[in-house]
Amino acid sequence: MFDRDVDMVSPFCVNQNYEGLLDENFGIKTCTISVENTIVYPEEKVRKELKLPENGRTDFILTSEDTIFNEIRNKHFDTAGPYLSKQIADIQRMMSDKNQKTIEELDRFIKKLKNMNVVKAKEIVTSHINVAHHIS
Repeated sequence: MFDRDVDMVSPFCVNQNYEGLLDENFGIKTCTISVENTIVYPEEKVRKELKLPENGRTDFILTSEDTIFNEIRNKHFDTAGPYLSKQIADIQRMMSDKNQKTIEELDRFIKKLKNMNVVKAKEIVTSHINVAHHIS
């Protein structure tokens, strides 16, 4: 046992990055966390549409294949939120771009869609936002 007069660093050793807080709150086991459905999908209407049980759990695989998680895993928790908000805004802007009229603009939109599965990306970002909101 150490006296705080001797060990002044330990009280400051707390997780401040996104992945560390996920591990502290949900326990990462083999690159996976299990989160209650009510946290991931806070709206009851969404849970009913997806036919998820109220007391069930959703598993998240936290690897580099999840590009959103790969970008924020080592960021400070306070910067992860604005990054996720920017990603949602980019996805919404991309979806509003589909109403462009010229062929060049439609061509750019199609190229963007090929690079990104918009619906899946929006679902992943929303899930990360809901989990981060629960942590904070």
